[in-house]
Amino acid sequence: MIIAFCSKTGNVLKFVKKLNVNHTIVNIEDIDTIDEEFIIITYTAQLGEVPKNVDTFITKHSKFLVGVISSGNRSFGKYFANSADIISYKFSVPILHKFESSGFQKDVTIVEKGVNNFDLFRKK
Repeated sequence: MIIAFCSKTGNVLKFVKKLNVNHTIVNIEDIDTIDEEFIIITYTAQLGEVPKNVDTFITKHSKFLVGVISSGNRSFGKYFANSADIISYKFSVPILHKFESSGFQKDVTIVEKGVNNFDLFRKK
């Protein structure tokens, strides 16, 4: 499995750099094709939207998408990390986690456990 990510302000990049996982981590800006299961970690754009490049990437590779993790800002209330909700609904995949900004240690731990033992996430 691959962990694919997209970062605009650097928060998601900071988050994935903290991860100690047994999977390849790639920036969607650096690859054209993905041909195995992947989890997307993305930021939330504007007022709770999926970034256009993320939506394009996922649409192109949707048969391999198995879950979504999203960052956001809690000051946006109900739109906090809303890109995860949209991706989950549109592509019928589970929301694996939401975190604020570049995440806290507890967020890193949750994602590491889940990704390294992906069956735990699949059961959520």
